[in-house]
Amino acid sequence: MDIEGNTNKAEEDLGHNTESDAKPFVDKNTPEHPNTGAVARILEESEVLKTSQFKDVDEVVGSSNNLSSDENSEGRSRKPSSTEITIPSSSEEPCWTDDMLHIFVLSEAGKPIYWRYGNESNVSSVMSVMQALVSFVDNSGDELQVINTSDKKFLFISRSHLILVAFSPISEPTLHLLNCLNYVYDQIISSLTVQRVEKQFTRHANLDLRRLLVGDSRLLSSIINRVEESFGVLLNAISCTPLSENIRSAISQIIHHSAKLRGLVFAILFHKDDIISIVRMKNYHLCPSDIHLLLNLIGSSQSFKSVQSHWLPICLPKFDPNGFLYANVTYLNDTTFLVLLTVDSGQFYPLKAITEKIFRNPQSVSTVIETTANHYYYYYHHHQKIT
Repeated sequence: MDIEGNTNKAEEDLGHNTESDAKPFVDKNTPEHPNTGAVARILEESEVLKTSQFKDVDEVVGSSNNLSSDENSEGRSRKPSSTEITIPSSSEEPCWTDDMLHIFVLSEAGKPIYWRYGNESNVSSVMSVMQALVSFVDNSGDELQVINTSDKKFLFISRSHLILVAFSPISEPTLHLLNCLNYVYDQIISSLTVQRVEKQFTRHANLDLRRLLVGDSRLLSSIINRVEESFGVLLNAISCTPLSENIRSAISQIIHHSAKLRGLVFAILFHKDDIISIVRMKNYHLCPSDIHLLLNLIGSSQSFKSVQSHWLPICLPKFDPNGFLYANVTYLNDTTFLVLLTVDSGQFYPLKAITEKIFRNPQSVSTVIETTANHYYYYYHHHQKIT
């Protein structure tokens, strides 16, 4: 079990042993995935689990149909500047101005997948030019990475048959744009897995990936907003609810003793976007970027608060880019919720029973307090946490 705090840290695991040499979270935002196969290994280690982990993506998408499906053009409204680029925008779409951060995702064949502002009729020609530029440089044996003008910047990355482009004012730091594109890519992978994306594009080079990303334009727009607004995402860190060591330890022990189920990998208690406690299977860790993706998925729909218990699949790319975990999400109130992550798609009712058992101990969560506003942020570099 893994319990993270502002000034104290206790670590336990679901194997009932205490780890004193636990390593800090690592997330280098690279396409490499050192934990590839983690889900498969957990499934193999658990005798009672079924080996039907990798389902058809249509079934996975269908199990999340309660999420609202928005058009790919949805983005955060901003006040337009007096200087607009020459591409017109529909009156029903957010205005496209050149002082905004624009994000584009397209396939290697030039098929539009996502754009933050504008509508498809207006951005398709721009994305065709982007694809042509990438192809031209690639055919020359090089890789297109950055285009700088006197006042604008284009950043390009290519991942798993996808081209991701950020367009912003020249003053925007390149590392910030790269971080944003990496999160957008990970958000796509969290719905489909790398294995599924590569398989689909190998079969159909001209595939329109949007038909497999039902409702995910909302998630993509939301994760971009988080990258722009969240200190945790900016610093690649997690934030924790300030609690005394004794209180946090008591909460964690209740979760630890209640969450005894084969195949259960993580149990995380949140207060808003802050972590109260993490319970984990021994030798398995969640990096901050995966936690931010999980929070983005939960926070992007109000429907999670309207039902007693919610069940959905999610791929956490840094944990395992080729396998799904299944999340049981239960809200205690409007701000406090418990997430149980398992590799077994058939554990909805056992996990629901665990949640009810944990929440029958009201003292374990009644001590959660509203964090007061501070005028500073402190970053714990070793543990990758902020307060």
